Amino acid sequence: MSELIAEISFCCPECAQSLAADASATGLQIECPTCHRQLVIPAKSTAIPPIGGSQRSASEEPKSEVDQRLTSTLDKVAQLRVEREGALAEVNCLRTESRAMASEFRRLRAEALRFQTELAEAREELSNERKARTALMQHADALDASCIQLGVVEKELAEHLDHLSSRKAQPEPQPLPSPSKPVPKAKTLRQKTKHGLLWAGGEAGARFLLQFGVLSIMARLLTPKDYGDAGAAMVVVGISTMFSQLGVGPALVQRTDLKPAHHTAAFHCSVLLGVLVGLAVWLGAPLFAALFRINELADLLRGLSVIFPIAGLAVVSESCLQRAMRFDVLARIEVISSAVGLCAVGIPLAWTGHGAWALVWAQIGQTIVKSVLVICYHPSRPGWRWENGALHELLHFGSGLTLSRLANYVGTNGDNFVVGRWLGAEALGVYSRAYQLMTAPAALMGNVLDKVLFPAMAKVQDSDTRLAQVYTQGTSLLALVMLPASAMIYLLAPEMVAILLGPKWGEVSFPLQIFSVVLLFRTSMKLSSSVVRAKGQVYQLALSQVYYGVAVVGLAAAGLPWGIPGVCAGVLVAITICFLIMSAMSLRMIHMRWRDFLAAHLPALRLTSVVGGLGWLATSSLRGQGLSPVIVLVAVSLLMLLPTLLLAAALPRFFLGAEGEPWRDKVFNLIKRRGGSAIQPSHP
Repeated sequence: MSELIAEISFCCPECAQSLAADASATGLQIECPTCHRQLVIPAKSTAIPPIGGSQRSASEEPKSEVDQRLTSTLDKVAQLRVEREGALAEVNCLRTESRAMASEFRRLRAEALRFQTELAEAREELSNERKARTALMQHADALDASCIQLGVVEKELAEHLDHLSSRKAQPEPQPLPSPSKPVPKAKTLRQKTKHGLLWAGGEAGARFLLQFGVLSIMARLLTPKDYGDAGAAMVVVGISTMFSQLGVGPALVQRTDLKPAHHTAAFHCSVLLGVLVGLAVWLGAPLFAALFRINELADLLRGLSVIFPIAGLAVVSESCLQRAMRFDVLARIEVISSAVGLCAVGIPLAWTGHGAWALVWAQIGQTIVKSVLVICYHPSRPGWRWENGALHELLHFGSGLTLSRLANYVGTNGDNFVVGRWLGAEALGVYSRAYQLMTAPAALMGNVLDKVLFPAMAKVQDSDTRLAQVYTQGTSLLALVMLPASAMIYLLAPEMVAILLGPKWGEVSFPLQIFSVVLLFRTSMKLSSSVVRAKGQVYQLALSQVYYGVAVVGLAAAGLPWGIPGVCAGVLVAITICFLIMSAMSLRMIHMRWRDFLAAHLPALRLTSVVGGLGWLATSSLRGQGLSPVIVLVAVSLLMLLPTLLLAAALPRFFLGAEGEPWRDKVFNLIKRRGGSAIQPSHP
């Protein structure tokens, strides 16, 4: 009985199971055998509720906790159901919107297809309208031509009626017009071109003789340093001249639809740029002097800065004369201005010891006389305001042409900068004289062809066939003149330098012989440039000239270790490269084959091989006899010229070619007409 009392009785709070334990087990943790809950044995017994009421109350507490959990779970389930219904409603809404968007997309796609169809139809209608407009313009041009012809016929008819009425009023028979004085007809483009070539050639020949005569005099009055100082100044002036005009003059010549607004815009632009560039040269003269390392250059440039505004006043007038192909007028103006500038100004100042200033004042005088004569013969009457559209059209062509000219000027004068900066002013004087003697024949032919053929090519720029014919004729004529001249300069360079420049310029002979090899290439580049400019591809021309300028400066600098001959060799290679590039560009634009281009040079090669061989034999034999340079030059020139004339007369087709033979007849007839009698061309 005491053992039972010592036991501790308690119940499981979870399942109300009655349990008993020994008093010594107080505080121990046990597991309920019914619900497996972990229990702690209390220190004393707890009352065991009765079976009825106590068990019910003990079981009510767990049930209330379960109900709470169940209620919480049901609330969560209900909440989840509400969220699910909301999610389903949102999904249904999104589906509805997706169906609406799909329907809208199909509608937009249908509209896009309809718009594409309408756009294609509109483009087709626009193309048809353009074709109709082109046809209408052609009909309008034809109608204008017909109206012009009708006006001419109407005028002739009116004159004929006047003539008949005068005959009725005066019954005396009128003498018929003399057949020796036919009524002059309007010249065709071919006739104008040939006439212009003859005038420009005569002008260039006169200037050639004048310049060489003045050069032979002034070379004995001035030193190589004087020429070097003036040559450095002319390099700066040449570059500045391009910026003072921006090619607006050639743009006037090239345009097919020239309007008064273009004249006004070109005049104001030329004058304004001339003033600005002249001021820039005046202010920047010390910088150029420091760049060339020539102290005297600053004063020379300040003196030359006045020519830019003066030349700007005559740009439009000179361009109009070129466009009208009035080369007879331009030839007279060039000869007169050169004579005044060189003879009346340059030689007296050189005689009185003014050094490089004699060349500077000669250039200033030549510019003033030329500008005054051009303006007096063809005065420009511009308006006070210009149209920006007209100026933009001119500058679009002129800017590209200026870039090409600038690059070409770098190519033709970059070597002078290299020589003047690193070899000195005296070396530049020697080098520039050799280069001038080489470029004089090139300028004689190249500038003539460029001045005459560029306006003629611009008039037929849309016909590749006619351009190819003009280009072939020009190429053949250049080869016939330049190749024999190149052989003569190579053989007689020492005699030419001794006669023209004097004994103190002996170092010029060898560079001149090097330059004579590429005389034809240097001239032919101008003809190719005329073709490219006539086609309006001035930016391609500028790119090719950039290559040329880079090649000249780079190869000239590469030849500096070998002195002036090394620089000459580098420039020779650069000219050859540019000749090939320019020829390829021209042939591609006019759709001409290289075979035809090379065939145009064959007659000149045959002629040069014969007369060059005779000249070499004559030079070798005469120099060995110790004769004076004048006798050697005259004798060898005659021995080369006489066979040339005989071969041209005996076998013109073989030694002159199909392109050179008509020019022989043209020159012979011109000589005869000037002598007082005309002959018919001979065609053997």
